[in-house]
Order: sequence, then C-alpha cells, then structure tokens
Amino acid sequence: MMKKNKIFFITIFSIVMIFLLTSCVHAALTWDDIKKEYKNNRNIVNELSDEEFEEWKKVISKKGEEVDAVTGVSTYPQDEIDLLGDLEDAVKERERKNNSDSIKDKSEEEIEEMKDYSPSEIISYLEKSNPDDFENIPDDLMDAWEETMKTEGNEATQKRFENLLSGATVGEINDEADDKRKGYVLYTKPELSDSGNGSESLEDMMNDGDDFIRSASDSPIKLDELQSTSSNLYNIFVEVGVALAVLVGLVIGIKYMYSSVDSKAEIKKLLVPYLVGCVVIFGALGIWKLMVNIMESF
Repeated sequence: MMKKNKIFFITIFSIVMIFLLTSCVHAALTWDDIKKEYKNNRNIVNELSDEEFEEWKKVISKKGEEVDAVTGVSTYPQDEIDLLGDLEDAVKERERKNNSDSIKDKSEEEIEEMKDYSPSEIISYLEKSNPDDFENIPDDLMDAWEETMKTEGNEATQKRFENLLSGATVGEINDEADDKRKGYVLYTKPELSDSGNGSESLEDMMNDGDDFIRSASDSPIKLDELQSTSSNLYNIFVEVGVALAVLVGLVIGIKYMYSSVDSKAEIKKLLVPYLVGCVVIFGALGIWKLMVNIMESF
C-alpha cells in the first residue's frame, strides 16, 4: 500500500515539475532579453540552436508586427527600430545560409519560368537563396535576369542585384541603402527674411509646423518601459505561483501517504482544483496570448 502511495505522490510531483519547466522556458525569452544578448554579441543569431532560433524568430516577428501596427513609428525610439531591423536582417541571412534548396534540383520547365521573373521576383529569390548556390545558376538564366534588370529595373534594384551576386549579406545591403537615403536632401531651409514681423516669415511658419508635429509624436507612454515592467511582474507572479504550487503539492502528497482510507478519498477530491490551478499558473502566458489573438480577430 505504501508503495502505491509513493508512486501516486511521485506522479503528482512529476506533473508539477513538467509544468514548471515548461513555464520557465516560455517566460525566459522576451524582447528585452533578445536585445541585451544581441547587443553583447552581434553574431549570436548564427550561434543559436535550431530550437532557440525558432523562438527568437517568433519574438522578433511579434515585435515587428507590434511596431507596424502602431500609428506613427515615432512612438518607438529610433535606436529600437534600427535594432529590430538588424535582427530581422540577421534572421533572413541565417535562413539563407540554411536553405538547402538548390537551383540544380529544378527542372528545365521551372528554369524557363524563372527567366520571366520580374526584377522584384529576381531579388526575392536571391535574398532567400543560399549564396553558395549562386554559382549553379545556368548561364542562360543569368543572361535573362541581367537583361531584365537593365530593361525593367531601376538603379536601386540593379545595385541590389549586383550586391547580392557579389556575396553581400542582406543586412549589409540594407545598411548601404539606408546610408544613401540619409544623404538625400529633401528640404533646404530658406533664408530668413526681415519682414518686420518674425511671425510672418517662412522659416517661423516651418518651425511652428515642426513643433506641432513633434508635440503630437511625443507619446507620454513609454512602451519599452511598460513592456519591461509587465514582463517583470509576470515573472514575479510566476515564481510565486510555482513556489505555492510545489508547496501545496508536497502537502497534499504527504497528507495522502499518511491518511486513512476515508481521508484519502477526501484528499483526492482536492486534486482536480489543484491541477486546474497548476494549468492556470504555468499556462498563464499561453492563455493570455490566446485571449489577445481572439480579441484582435474582432
């Protein structure tokens, strides 16, 4: 009888520990953790295991959707947006290197269809393909692509095509494009005219307009601080919940082993609410994400 009691107790305790480990894995990876690790090691995306990489992709993708959904990207700090862009480029580059699809495996019909690719389709194919496979591109297909770039592509597209074929990474190409855009002069401040009334000058009107736009874009809500605070609160609540769940599980197990037959029947009734509580505690993050997705669908 005592052996059965021990087996029962060990089973309950194992279920609790499985939930505990699952919860810790999900709670460990946050956007703040990714930022910190990436700043310390810019090559960390290539050093992740396949499982870790998939988790990073989910968090980075979610962050990208969050930024895109905000009306006015100015709500986020520019360095945050730049870091997100760098991480997205690093993810794309790793996927390129891990892409095992080779153009050598394509049929003649598929090669003929690829000759009719538009400039954007050519760029998309090259950005997703492993650079080591470029040397396998047939000469007639390369000639067709080069002709398409000359006749249909603009200067930026042609430059990107050349950089990709030369072995440049997606991140390097995007950084070069960003630097070039920053060098464009879109507005030249006019000379200040002395009209006798400063409020009527063109420069003052432009400055007033800039001040008005800045006043609207300066959000009093700091999303990064809010996200960090909520993440810390979540981790605290999970740790407290884990401690309580383990403690209650031990108490129930000990009481069950040393109770009479009638008392054991009463203790068994406590297992249902206890297991439900464990599911709620350890699955809180999943339940919250499910509720968010349901609400966003309406």
